[in-house]
Amino acid sequence: MVNILDKIAVENTNRCLKHLNRNGFTKEEGDLFYKYVKTLGYNAGRLWIPCYCKAGFMGRIDFANNLLAGMEIRDVLKPLIPKRTARIHYFWSTEKIKDGKPVILDPTGVPISPEDYKDSDLIHPYFGLQEFAPKNHKFIYSLMKDMDEWGTRDLPPGFHP
Repeated sequence: MVNILDKIAVENTNRCLKHLNRNGFTKEEGDLFYKYVKTLGYNAGRLWIPCYCKAGFMGRIDFANNLLAGMEIRDVLKPLIPKRTARIHYFWSTEKIKDGKPVILDPTGVPISPEDYKDSDLIHPYFGLQEFAPKNHKFIYSLMKDMDEWGTRDLPPGFHP
């Protein structure tokens, strides 16, 4: 019997994989990236839902990086880093080892255009090099900042709940 959460993870992952962009990767790198995102999603994808970026998927960073370290993609990408844009969007970022180009892993997505933020059908995930992201995605990612373990980077220094 298939666990319902596993089924949700597979469905969410398959939806997200439609938004994986291989531009800027070699054929081999692109295949490894696809395999990594698919494996990551099948294990953590039940939280990969549009508008759900504040959910627990960000807490899976250790899992995501351990998975990366155990796959061939470790020779292509540096470890993932949790990122945020203000307090409105959370995602992961990394860099290609070879050329330092930023790579985005954003399973919960960004609206195709700013006015579409209430329509989950128009909020698309993105996996790929930042430079090849759709226009509104690229804008959101250009404003990214590192996020500490509390997600409180913009609170006064020394303040941690």
